[in-house]
Amino acid sequence: MRVTQRMMVDRMVQYTNQTMERLAKLQSLGAAERKFVNFSDNPSAAAASLSLRSTLNSSASYLETARLTDEWMTASEVALEKLESIASRYLVKVRGAATDTLGEDERSTVAAELESARQDAITTANSRHQDSYIFAGFKIKTQPFVIDPDDPTGLTVLYQGDDRTIQRSIAPNQLIDVNVDGLYDAAGNKVYTKDIFLNFFNNLQQAADALRSDDTAAIAAAADALEESLTQLSELRGINGARLSHVNNTIGYIEDTQLALQKSLANNENINLAEVITQMRQQEIVYQAILEVSSRTMATANLFQYLG
Repeated sequence: MRVTQRMMVDRMVQYTNQTMERLAKLQSLGAAERKFVNFSDNPSAAAASLSLRSTLNSSASYLETARLTDEWMTASEVALEKLESIASRYLVKVRGAATDTLGEDERSTVAAELESARQDAITTANSRHQDSYIFAGFKIKTQPFVIDPDDPTGLTVLYQGDDRTIQRSIAPNQLIDVNVDGLYDAAGNKVYTKDIFLNFFNNLQQAADALRSDDTAAIAAAADALEESLTQLSELRGINGARLSHVNNTIGYIEDTQLALQKSLANNENINLAEVITQMRQQEIVYQAILEVSSRTMATANLFQYLG
């Protein structure tokens, strides 16, 4: 086949354009520091990146929910620890007052402390996390424990929340109870947190009344009631603590998973800049060589045309 000057020029233009396109693509990848800029650059890698990013976004949502749950449960732990401490401290005092070692004046002093502790316990039961009451069930914007305005003694406490359980999804197919809504007794019956708290408030007041009346038998009975409250409060704290530990473990797992996903995404997308620079230099050398050969070829063709 006769090779014409036109064919040589077309072929040189084709080689030049191809080299320039490869060089431009390498320059684009180098500037973006990515293995692909458009989906068409590397469809399989781009599809893998889409999948990895989707999983990362999903895990980020679960992580945020788990952290919010952790904060709520931590606030519950602080409140339950304080209530447990009040019950433990005053159980010891009431047990001591049940003996004959304390006189009437000393028992009255302990009674005054109990009444003060009762107010402290009510305030703690109304604890909030980010303006939400943590022991009000779903009624998180309603103060759960209030003094009955119709009680002239000012001693009756009413509950304004509900018994509903707040649940959150902290991982795929994994729901967890956020609030501590109660426990189950030995008979398998549900004892709600509101009732445990209300009984605790009443037991503190009954202990104070027994001390003021200087009734040793009543004081002993009040101590038994306080011990039951302490047991229930400790159990509530244990339930919340177990859930909190699970949430913390889940947070750690999600964070580790995200690190692995981010590493895979980086390996899939990020380029080796030194390697790209080397390839660019190679393409530049090829480009210069094509220009040199093209120049010589055109000169030769022109010479033949002149001689012919």
